[in-house]
Amino acid sequence: MAPKVSIIVPIYNAGKTLKNCLTSIMEQSFSDYEVILVNDGSEDDSGSICKEFEKRHNNIIYLEQKNQGASCARNTGLERAAGRYVVFVDSDDRIDANFLKIMTGFAEKNNAQLVACEFTNYDPETGFKDRRCSYDKSFVRSGKKIKDELTFKAFDNKAGQNMTNTVCKLFLRSILDGKDIRFRPYIKLFEDTLFMTEYYQHIDRFVYLHISLYDRLLHEGSEIKSYKPDIYKEITSTLKEYYALKKKYGFSGDYESRFAWDICKLIINLNLLRKENTESIPDKNKRFYRFVSGSIFHDLYKKMDMNKIAGKRNRIKCFLVKNNLLTLLLSYKKIVK
Repeated sequence: MAPKVSIIVPIYNAGKTLKNCLTSIMEQSFSDYEVILVNDGSEDDSGSICKEFEKRHNNIIYLEQKNQGASCARNTGLERAAGRYVVFVDSDDRIDANFLKIMTGFAEKNNAQLVACEFTNYDPETGFKDRRCSYDKSFVRSGKKIKDELTFKAFDNKAGQNMTNTVCKLFLRSILDGKDIRFRPYIKLFEDTLFMTEYYQHIDRFVYLHISLYDRLLHEGSEIKSYKPDIYKEITSTLKEYYALKKKYGFSGDYESRFAWDICKLIINLNLLRKENTESIPDKNKRFYRFVSGSIFHDLYKKMDMNKIAGKRNRIKCFLVKNNLLTLLLSYKKIVK
C-alpha cells in the first residue's frame, strides 16, 4: 500500500548536519510516510549515514547518483515518490515532530492542493533566529485569484517572506506529475521560485498556517550563503527559464522591480563583496554594469524602481545601484550589511 506522504531529501556533502535532519524526520508523530534520500555524489560520509538510517528504518529509500545539483536530486526523488503528498526537506534542516501530522491534517480537512507553514532561520554560531512569515494569520483560501496572489508572493523580497521556497510546504503529487512540474536541471539560483511559480498556476485551494514547523540552519557552507563565482552565468540561465514560464502562463504583476533588486542583491552579497573575489572595485563595477547593459537582465533591470522596494536601507542601496554608484556601495560595506 502506498504511503500518504513522500519526503524527498537531496544530499550533497551534508555529513555534519545530516544525522540531526534525519532524526527529526524519523521522529514524526505521523507514521504513514516514506523518506527518499538522494545522495547527489557526496564525497564525505553522507552515504554511510544514509545507509545506517536505511538499515534501521524500513520506510527509507536510499538512492545514489553522480553529482548533478540539488534540482536534479529532487527530480530523482519525485520520479520514485509514491505518496499522495510530497514534502521537500533540505539535508541541513530539521522539521518539527508534528510537521506531517499538522500539514496532512489541514490538507485533508480542507481538500487543499497546497499547505504552507512558516520556517525559522537559525545560525548556531551566533544564535541568530529569523522567523519567515508571509501572512500574519492562518487561513484557508480558494478561488482563481490564488495563483496571481501567490505568483506575486513568489517574487516578493519583503523581509520574512516564505512563499518563495519549496521547504515547509505540502504538495499534491497528482499536480506535480499530471502537469509535469519539475525542477529545472542545473539552475542554481531561484530554482525554488521557478518551481513554486509554476505550481501556483495550477491550484485554487490553499491553506496557510501561521506557525513555524521547520528550522532552517544557516552556516557558511550552506547554499544560501555560498560564494558564487559564476553568478552572472547562473542568473542568465535563471532568467531564460523565468521568461519561458512567463510566456507559457501569461502571468504578470507588480513584482518585477523587486525581482530585479533581489538579483542585484545576490550579485553584490554572493560575489562582489566576497573575499574570494579578488578583483578591484573598479573592475567589479565595470563587470556589473556590462552585465546590466548587455544581457537578458537589461529589460528587468530597467523596471527596477526603488519606490517599490521594501525597507529604507534596501531603497538606498537600490538608488545607488540604479544611479551607477555601485563603486560607492562596495567601498562602504557597512551600507550593504
